[in-house]
Amino acid sequence: MLRAEKLNDEERPPILSEDTLVGLLGSESIVDLGSGTGFYTAPGSKGLERVARALKPGGRLVIVDWKHSHTALEHGPPLELRSTWREVVEVLAPHFSTTEGHDLDRYFFVAIGVK
Repeated sequence: MLRAEKLNDEERPPILSEDTLVGLLGSESIVDLGSGTGFYTAPGSKGLERVARALKPGGRLVIVDWKHSHTALEHGPPLELRSTWREVVEVLAPHFSTTEGHDLDRYFFVAIGVK
């Protein structure tokens, strides 16, 4: 069961990255699978394997998540729950033909796997 929490927008303003930095414009479909790196980086996780099987050849999985950075701690989850884009690309590699990643801004990174 999901539990929703109401956040005070004045206390926690959204931190947004410019969508053009991710390179999704013109994509046929975008699906939000979840947030937080734990669902795809946890040892023994089958999440990436299932997503990779569902994608058609040439399909992309794009992960945008909070950076593991000591200089961007005022927003987002605790540092120990974050990953670097390099760690995520390493987890993507066995399931995708090509992978790439980079920082989007001070707070977020993107990791992409192409089947």
